[in-house]
Amino acid sequence: MAELKSYGKALPDQVDRIALLADAHIGLLSDVREIYKDRAALEKEYAGKLSILAKKAADRKSKSIASLVVGDDASTAWGEDTIQRSTLDKAYGQLISSLENSAQDHSLLSDVLITQVADATKTLEKKHTEMKSKQLQFYQKLLSDRDKVYAERLKMKQKYDEECLEIESYRRKQDRSQDDKHASRAAKQLETQLVDMQNSKNTFITSTAIANRIKGKFYTEDLPLIEDDFLKTFITHPAERLQTNLVVGLVSILLHAQTLQTAHLTALQNQVNSVQQALTQVNPALDQNLYISYNIRAFSVPNDWAWEPCAGYYDTGEMAIDPAPKVFLQNKLSRCKAKQQELYALIDNKKKDVEKLTNVISSYMNDRSLGSVDDVMNDYLGVQHQLTLLEVSATAVGTEIDTISDALGASTMSSKSTRTPSASSFMQPQTIPDEVYPSARALYSFTPTSPFELAVTEGSILQVIEDDDGSGWTKVADGKGGKGLVPASYVELVEEEEYTAPAIPARTKPTKLQTLGSGKYVRSLYTYQGRGPDELSLEEGELYELSSGSDGGQNYADGWWEGHDKTGKKGIFPSNYVELA
Repeated sequence: MAELKSYGKALPDQVDRIALLADAHIGLLSDVREIYKDRAALEKEYAGKLSILAKKAADRKSKSIASLVVGDDASTAWGEDTIQRSTLDKAYGQLISSLENSAQDHSLLSDVLITQVADATKTLEKKHTEMKSKQLQFYQKLLSDRDKVYAERLKMKQKYDEECLEIESYRRKQDRSQDDKHASRAAKQLETQLVDMQNSKNTFITSTAIANRIKGKFYTEDLPLIEDDFLKTFITHPAERLQTNLVVGLVSILLHAQTLQTAHLTALQNQVNSVQQALTQVNPALDQNLYISYNIRAFSVPNDWAWEPCAGYYDTGEMAIDPAPKVFLQNKLSRCKAKQQELYALIDNKKKDVEKLTNVISSYMNDRSLGSVDDVMNDYLGVQHQLTLLEVSATAVGTEIDTISDALGASTMSSKSTRTPSASSFMQPQTIPDEVYPSARALYSFTPTSPFELAVTEGSILQVIEDDDGSGWTKVADGKGGKGLVPASYVELVEEEEYTAPAIPARTKPTKLQTLGSGKYVRSLYTYQGRGPDELSLEEGELYELSSGSDGGQNYADGWWEGHDKTGKKGIFPSNYVELA
């Protein structure tokens, strides 16, 4: 048995040509169906009519066999001897020969040829046309998603350039300022603009890294996978028990046709046996390798993008980690890590689904009486597409985490126990006002398969927390405290007047603590985990009493206050994690 080569590895970036090969194989189904339809009609006539059909079939073969064997745009010159090396060509030729020698068939056989051969090839052609279209649509989606990432990078570059030019504008304004009042204002505006520029710079660097990572994944993983899925859909190695549905299915139909002929016309037994032998010798791996050998083209993955400085502003390609941009990066890093955990869980589940469906396909291909291989293959393609999109999202998020983590370096690990904190010594949570999320209605019930997914029932009203980012999943809340991911196609946005939103229960005011210090209380805005024995852990919404004394309470240190929790424990905590009660 010939060694099976991979389309994705041997023919990089040739999806369009492989799709043409798929069209040629689908066209083969149409040709074979026409052969048997015409033959069924001619079976009611005399032998001379059948010889006409054989000639028509030979003409079709001569027109299409090159497309079937080497494709419409071969990169290497080929001849008639090349076509004769194809096992499919030999089987097809033997089939036409059998037609020429089967001119004495009768009308009874005509009926079974229509119902059990022609109609079966039509069904097979329809299913594989749909699967091929699905693959091409997904390929176009990947191209579109990749181009959006490229476009986002250019957009971030333009924004960064604009921010840089704005800095120069503010500097000129500062130079023109004469009195102290105007000079102070101009300096403040310049400082603010500098922070905006640095944030834009970081975003541009991050988007460049994402674009490079997405590009690499597209050419080394996604594109080869799509090409190999054409392999699984149309041609594959018999030893892998994932034979092509199209070629093997066609061979199965034709073998059945030969069996019908054997049962009805003993006189044709020798011709039938010849066709059977030719069909059983069809070797998709040999034919695939033959196609590859005549379609190899030079290819290399495009070069990575590099840092591009602004023409009107001097800068370097290093991430800005000044206090304000650093806080921005730390907050973004935290969100990315949470998103990454969700994606990893979903990817793990989808990989298990892909493995399960692959095993089912293998079993069905080994014993086609177990069920429809085409239906399972269609399910496999759907799950594989979801997995690919999730992996693309995980690649982008992982790249962002790596880029930001490399920029922050060891500075993010500085301890707060030094008593000399600054605005960037810990990640400053962003104060976000209560947000009104858009509402959606569940179109179908959904049962979660991982801790990151949310169970919903058909017709329930949900709040959309995060839109579909291209992975096919949307994060929602159910109004009962539950949050998680559901398939984006399972929900639809609704207008607010279509329902009455559930009231958000008011937070119960914590019981006032017994006075242990100054009698002044603060409420924690965020949860904080103490990092030393002298630090006090905070729970969001809880009250804490400030300690008394000239060195206690708000006077403890810059950025740190001292207080007591409800158990009487005394310790220090970040002042910007609380507000006066």
